[in-house]
Amino acid sequence: RVSSSAPSNFTGRQRGVQNYGEEDLKVLFECILKHKPGGTTAWEAMANDYNQYAATKGRSYREPKALKEKY
Repeated sequence: RVSSSAPSNFTGRQRGVQNYGEEDLKVLFECILKHKPGGTTAWEAMANDYNQYAATKGRSYREPKALKEKY
């Protein structure tokens, strides 16, 4: 049950987004090692690489912010 005192801007996890699988995490860390993201542009480039993998494997698209938080 969701508390009525939850902030109105709280969205939580987006509906339909898959959990990270073992292969997803492997690819994510390979992308991180490749790009060594520090700034916004590098995280976007890293996310682009990850999402290319995700598209070919039928996995969920991930925003750069979500990948950064997972890291």
